[in-house]
Amino acid sequence: MDPVSFNVGGKIFQVSRYLLDKHIETMLGTASSGYDSPEPIFLDGDAAMFAQVLIYLRHGSITLPVTISKEMFVKELEYYDVEIGP
Repeated sequence: MDPVSFNVGGKIFQVSRYLLDKHIETMLGTASSGYDSPEPIFLDGDAAMFAQVLIYLRHGSITLPVTISKEMFVKELEYYDVEIGP
């Protein structure tokens, strides 16, 4: 399966359809469902924070860099409709 490209803050991220299909209930899963264009999906967000969201989706947990507060990360997860685990 081809990856899906996202343009977040001017940075291009390529994400596997497998990961997005595992999280179809999120904004990312919904936006990419049935998307079949070579153009990246534009998301209005911060690239550094988005990279952390992808790590969280892959692993179900994360150790945040000191430059990102837990409160801001939680807000970012809520923005992308990502369920926050225990």
